[in-house]
Amino acid sequence: MTIHDCFKKYEDYTTCAKGTDKGTAHSYLQVYDECFRDMTPTKVLEIGIASGGSLAAWADYFGDQTTIIGMDITLKNVIHGKNKANVQMILGDATRFSDIHQHLGVEGSFDIIIDDGSHRFVDQVCSMVLLLDRVKDGGYYIIEDFVELTEENLNIIGKLATKHQMHAKIYDLRSVKGEWSDVMIVMQKRAS
Repeated sequence: MTIHDCFKKYEDYTTCAKGTDKGTAHSYLQVYDECFRDMTPTKVLEIGIASGGSLAAWADYFGDQTTIIGMDITLKNVIHGKNKANVQMILGDATRFSDIHQHLGVEGSFDIIIDDGSHRFVDQVCSMVLLLDRVKDGGYYIIEDFVELTEENLNIIGKLATKHQMHAKIYDLRSVKGEWSDVMIVMQKRAS
């Protein structure tokens, strides 16, 4: 099944209240397809769950051998993914060390981390500081909806990426569908 097929099953064109907007309001699926098509990850973390639509879609796309973990400050809107054996949902704040430590442990690494949380720059940086070390060699750390697109903010992201041996690329997709928040930053960790 293609990434587009997997996400179509859970898509929502409006607010993510009933599904995912990664391929509807946003234009992220083509980028994800390019990054992930040859990957067989064992562990994926997504910050921000909303309805659980993207967690369920990732579970379908990557298959049962991949553990999909979602973390959010509320689980009250979850309608997808609850019955999938390889999906775990954590109530916690990815900007707080105590929540990361409690729920993800001291060790533990991920092939892919996707930040689709608050979409606030300060939160995106906090999560990066706490989680970039947990990305495996060759793995990805991706920020969706990077709305505070300033030179200063991009320099901060660039410095953090470089410090953690990651190559960063900005995808400004706002002209594709006219969505003002359709910007993502894709960072891939260099192999040691």
